[in-house]
Amino acid sequence: EKPDLTKIALMLVILYISLKLVNMLVQSVLFWVRLAFRITFWGGLVVLAFWLSQRGVDGAAEDVSYWIRLWKGELEHYKSQAEQIAYQHSHGYG
Repeated sequence: EKPDLTKIALMLVILYISLKLVNMLVQSVLFWVRLAFRITFWGGLVVLAFWLSQRGVDGAAEDVSYWIRLWKGELEHYKSQAEQIAYQHSHGYG
């Protein structure tokens, strides 16, 4: 049984409508993702401006310096733990 022209046309119409619906879904998801990124970006700028206005440039620099020192200390701590674990595993302790 060969498909006639109406069945082929109906399948093409269904395919076209399906692709349009998928495109609408993709566009709506992209809208919400873009909106979330924009809100995050502009909100971050507002928070940064508020932080700078409250602490001043010198205070903000002190805060950043403190956080960098703290993160470097944590990094060194975790590196030393990793080296200790690697040493124990290589010498048969674990």
